[in-house]
Amino acid sequence: MNESNRVISGSLFILASIAVAFILNFSQPIMVPFVLALLLRILIDPIIDFQTINLRVHRFIAVFISICLIVLLFSIIVPFIVSSVATFLESADDYNQKVIILIEAVLIQLQEFEINIDRETIRNTIAELPITNWAGTILSNSANFISKFLLVVIITLFLLLGTPPKKYLR
Repeated sequence: MNESNRVISGSLFILASIAVAFILNFSQPIMVPFVLALLLRILIDPIIDFQTINLRVHRFIAVFISICLIVLLFSIIVPFIVSSVATFLESADDYNQKVIILIEAVLIQLQEFEINIDRETIRNTIAELPITNWAGTILSNSANFISKFLLVVIITLFLLLGTPPKKYLR
């Protein structure tokens, strides 16, 4: 009897795990921004509590000031990231040429060992690498990121405005 209960419990656990995995998979477009908003709320909440308790600022104004601080922080960090990605995309052709030169050196070394490989096919294949497709994908993903970020900000605002400071919860 005890062993059959273990088998039933194990089977139910496996079925429940599969059901949760399916639910999380289908709710991913909403769950990811919601979880990010929860994490952002956890990071911002101490700033808001400090303003409301120690500085005696109204919660709505404290939320606005905290969001402005976060936006200011992102506006300082994001240009560096964008500049780095832009520099990488501009130098992608240089990297492509360096890879071609490296492969040419490897092919020369292989010819010394009398291994013949068609150089033109390899050179043409490497020259046709989808660097421009990667750039387009990065741009479309950045647009998707911006839309998700706006959703995260909206959810975070609702989460922050709906809770009293920690002082009142005790």
